[in-house]
Amino acid sequence: MKVVERRSGLSPDLIRVWEKRYRAVTPDRTPTNRRLYSDADIEKLVLLREVMKFGHTISQVANLSAISLQNLLEKERANPAPAPAGEVIEDADELLVRAMQATGRQDEEQLEESLQRALLSFGGSGMLMKFVAPLIEHVGQAWHEGKISPAHEHMATVVIRDFLIRTVRGYSIPESAPVVVVATPAGQLHELGASMIAAAAAHAGWRVRYLGANLPASDIVATAIRQDAKAIALSIVYPPDDSELDTDLRRIPEFVRDKEIKVLFGGSSVDGYSEAIASAKGQVCRSLEEFFEALKEVRS
Repeated sequence: MKVVERRSGLSPDLIRVWEKRYRAVTPDRTPTNRRLYSDADIEKLVLLREVMKFGHTISQVANLSAISLQNLLEKERANPAPAPAGEVIEDADELLVRAMQATGRQDEEQLEESLQRALLSFGGSGMLMKFVAPLIEHVGQAWHEGKISPAHEHMATVVIRDFLIRTVRGYSIPESAPVVVVATPAGQLHELGASMIAAAAAHAGWRVRYLGANLPASDIVATAIRQDAKAIALSIVYPPDDSELDTDLRRIPEFVRDKEIKVLFGGSSVDGYSEAIASAKGQVCRSLEEFFEALKEVRS
């Protein structure tokens, strides 16, 4: 993959998304399921990268042949200048504004395009830290303040979650890599934080078992034990004061028993459950940087 990354100028994350979501290229596979990209595949990836600089979306051009892409690129280059809206945006704040505008219009295609642009501009971890994390915070804040409706928030959640989960599933992680189970605990219905954590863990080389939202601690821990997981990562966003969740979290040591499983917590409402998290012998990660560091410590 490093050779493909170097020759195409694209991050592995973006290549996997283009392949899995849009069938832009279809590499061969080895008996061990590793991707084998041909020179033609790499040539097409390069052409796609260049064409998108002129404002075309990946959904519009992914299925074009290399010849069609080359013709389109020559036509665009004949213009005096690229369309500003199509340039790769390196300003995360500008891209964030566009994403929130797309959310306000309930424009799924443009919101996903913003995610694609962020991945193209910043790479995997950069996209998560510079763009996705602030976007999730802005969407949640706008919803709580009544600036967007529940329907707007749900649309954004689905688009971002599905994009991130596709990114997770696009990774070819070795069987020897450690496993992390990611979920939101009982009563926690907001999945964005969990899906972002899952993508971050995959980017860090972990095999991710993503369970989704609203699961009791007993089920989450049971899955972790069955998968021989080294860590559990839980996102807590809303509500911040659920007494039943507080009780459930305190029972985690009972379910874990003598297994060595690190339990990591993140999300905007972790402070509301600080005593329960301490009882669960959990570790709070207040940023993606802290989460990456915690995974590194567990792995070592």
